[in-house]
Amino acid sequence: MFMSEKFNFYDIYGYLLPGLLLLGLCWLPFGMEGQGWPSQEVSKALLLLFAGYIAGQLLQSYALVAVPSNVRDAKGLLRSPSSILLDDDSKFDKSFKTLLANEAREAFGLEVLGPSEQAEKNRDVVVMQARAYLIRKKAASYVEQFEGLYAMLRGLGCDFFFGAAYLLGWILSFHWKTKCLGFSLGLVLIIACAGTLVLSTLSYFLRADSKKERSLDQWGVALILVLALCLGYFFGTWKPAPDNIVLFLCIAAPLAIIAGFRCMRGYRKYAQSFAETIWRDFLALHREADKVAAKRGASSASSPALTVQE
Repeated sequence: MFMSEKFNFYDIYGYLLPGLLLLGLCWLPFGMEGQGWPSQEVSKALLLLFAGYIAGQLLQSYALVAVPSNVRDAKGLLRSPSSILLDDDSKFDKSFKTLLANEAREAFGLEVLGPSEQAEKNRDVVVMQARAYLIRKKAASYVEQFEGLYAMLRGLGCDFFFGAAYLLGWILSFHWKTKCLGFSLGLVLIIACAGTLVLSTLSYFLRADSKKERSLDQWGVALILVLALCLGYFFGTWKPAPDNIVLFLCIAAPLAIIAGFRCMRGYRKYAQSFAETIWRDFLALHREADKVAAKRGASSASSPALTVQE
């Protein structure tokens, strides 16, 4: 994930909108039960936006673990979309990739083509530098939009999966309000909360991007879904709900799962478009800069030398 120093598309698409959806899904059963919907007063609306932004930040921290940026190539290996594109002739032909490799070598002194492992590692470094180059030249508007879109869809997809587990807990509370199930889920809720706390603490002290940290975070994601299920159950036991609410939630839960998978599909698409746009725009802009520099060099070489008379 690429971060920005100022509020931009990523903050809106990646944090605010997914955060608001997460809050909306959590409040949905309460609103259907007659608890009312959030007030439209300006002060409360601003508070809701702030809460949504914070919720989006927390959501993306887990979404990055649940849905990593790397995808599987034709051989089944996990790699970044920007790296896979340089091996895929369906998007970039050989002449384009050769030109891109030459410009990357000239601009950053790194090789991005070739069978060596170093060239494979260089691609992830070069794509980040190419993005920084586009931002510095004020030509990264489309890149930032694609970045925000794929972050938004990843966040929305995780929202829907979380919401499906949460709504399933409500559904269970309507039909199986037994002491045995309530005690069991209460015990599971306590264990899940304690486990999430322990895993988060251990992950904090590990080296960033280590395998152990990723493994702990993945277990943390699983516990978050368990927490959503348990919380939905206990919220649903507060007071009985009419049958039409139960029917609505039974329809909404599977629809949320379907929406989650559709968002994940769109996330993969825009993640690839993001990487593709960086490579194309960098090549076009850097070649144009080379031509301008060459013209300036030719004009200065052909101009008569100036002499200073004393």
